[in-house]
Amino acid sequence: SIVIYNTLLNSGCSQLVKISTTALILTSCVIGPYVYSDVMEFHRPAVRFMMCLPHFVIFFKTLEAFFGFTPAGAKSSFWIFHVYFSNAVELEFDEKTIEPVKSTWSDVFQSARDVIFNIGFNSILTSFMSAHGFKPFGLCHAGKFYDSFRISEYLDPRHLGNCFLIAGEYYFFKIQNLPSSTQDSKLHV
Repeated sequence: SIVIYNTLLNSGCSQLVKISTTALILTSCVIGPYVYSDVMEFHRPAVRFMMCLPHFVIFFKTLEAFFGFTPAGAKSSFWIFHVYFSNAVELEFDEKTIEPVKSTWSDVFQSARDVIFNIGFNSILTSFMSAHGFKPFGLCHAGKFYDSFRISEYLDPRHLGNCFLIAGEYYFFKIQNLPSSTQDSKLHV
């Protein structure tokens, strides 16, 4: 966030500096997770997936800053931009004061309730999946992403069921953390 705030959001920087900075950050966001996974020898897909998430957020926040779509409130100070940049959850800014909107206690309690529900639901689903080797519908020969394949192997109901449960685990974990409307999308700062 320091580099982006001082280069992409700084009107005194040349266009060449902005393009070079953006290219460097985007390239590191794409290549970084692969390098980290190999160096740290992370072989589990879930760990690799979690390592990609911060890079994914940085990638899109960098594009947002480069093309000038960063909210005016986020640009008001370095500290507010740092909080805005490092969160996947969007901050809501008051249009008149350009200050972050504070969450109500109702929002905080609703978020806490959702987190507890997500932990419980994902614990049950992960326990079920783990007991079946993360393939509860049985093995199928769909291959790795780099193997040659037949479309019938990917359309096998066992493979689709396994993929559905794994995608459901990530979906239910993430969807419950999203605001139900723009009125509820306040981040407590």
